[in-house]
Amino acid sequence: MLFVAEIFSAASALAVPIEAMKASTVRILCRSAFSSGIYSGSGVIVGNGEHVVTNNHVIECADNGGNVIVIQNKENSFQASVLWKSEAKDLAVLRIDGTIGGAVPAFATSEMVGDAETVYAMGFPGAADLNRETLFYVKTTKGIISSRTTINGLRIYQTDAAINSGNSGGPLFNESGQVVGINFLKASSSGIEGIGYAIQADELLPELARLGISYRKASSDGKSDAPVAVAPSAPSTHIPGNKTEPPTDGQASSLLYLAIIIAIAVSAVAIFVTLTKRGGEMAQWTRTRGGNGTSQHSPPTPREKLPPLGNQPLLLGLSGTFAGNEVRMGPDPIAIGRDPKRCQLVYPADVNDIGRLHCVVRFDPIRTAFILEDRNSTNGTFLGNGVRLVPGREFQIAHGGKFYLAHTRNMFKVMLV
Repeated sequence: MLFVAEIFSAASALAVPIEAMKASTVRILCRSAFSSGIYSGSGVIVGNGEHVVTNNHVIECADNGGNVIVIQNKENSFQASVLWKSEAKDLAVLRIDGTIGGAVPAFATSEMVGDAETVYAMGFPGAADLNRETLFYVKTTKGIISSRTTINGLRIYQTDAAINSGNSGGPLFNESGQVVGINFLKASSSGIEGIGYAIQADELLPELARLGISYRKASSDGKSDAPVAVAPSAPSTHIPGNKTEPPTDGQASSLLYLAIIIAIAVSAVAIFVTLTKRGGEMAQWTRTRGGNGTSQHSPPTPREKLPPLGNQPLLLGLSGTFAGNEVRMGPDPIAIGRDPKRCQLVYPADVNDIGRLHCVVRFDPIRTAFILEDRNSTNGTFLGNGVRLVPGREFQIAHGGKFYLAHTRNMFKVMLV
């Protein structure tokens, strides 16, 4: 294994400091306290190597007692805690239990970034993990700044550098090795390719300053702004959720390997987020937290006039047995079917086209969206536009979305009132 100094010596000979950029990028695992799910994302080192920046949605399991671990390489990983997070900005800052080895990059604000400028997305897309060794390799894709825009007031760059599940929270670099943004979102729909998004560094730097975390701001010429090496402290390798003593070095490597494999295999599939503007068209997007990328989404449907968004999630029966019924939703999922022991919304036993546990719907306050999952029903769960859900895969529905069980005579709508 190369030491940090050797990596940077090799990088200095390159026009683009790729190896130094990779040394700034880390893998993040977040293990749920209530399930076997382990979620994988990416991050970038800041400060003096004692903090890491990522997306809020990468570490959201920590909100409910989940554990976070940051991985530099198979010999060097650390426990971390959430120092600060913002749902609105989809950013989070982690405090490392030690000093992680690698490099600390400079940040380039938007006035230093040009349209069509070449950029490099760094991170750990799960689909690129082909064997044990590649689990710890930072993957690089190259593109350009396609445009700059905003989503709900958040300043972002559009880029055609490929990002996928697991890239969330990873840095977007320019050719000088300066971080211009944090990757977090991609367009995902039939016929759409090469449209990804990164949060501009401008959204992050004031938060680092407020937290008292030092950061390097890029100079206008960029000549001396490649990432700067930092030496690690003793690793605190400890797999999230493992309550025993920290493992030995050999055990740690194997446990990290196992944890990453689990994250790729069972972590929540890529989260589809519906972003709408009043009076505009509806678009489907996917956040790029680690998973197997198998979530579904449907093409836009004509928008109906909806009441203003409220704070109370509501399940409304539109047809069939529950037509006209309003169910106020709490923190727990609502199971729908014919089995009174397992379901909260129970159909009569003679409604044979409804499964005993047909589907489950819940409200996610973090993403302000409803999550629907078919539970292997015989006759299917469908979106309002007729798209049938794949059993066992979660689908995100926005305010005003419709779905039905088996037939349109069993139609429901979800709303925030």
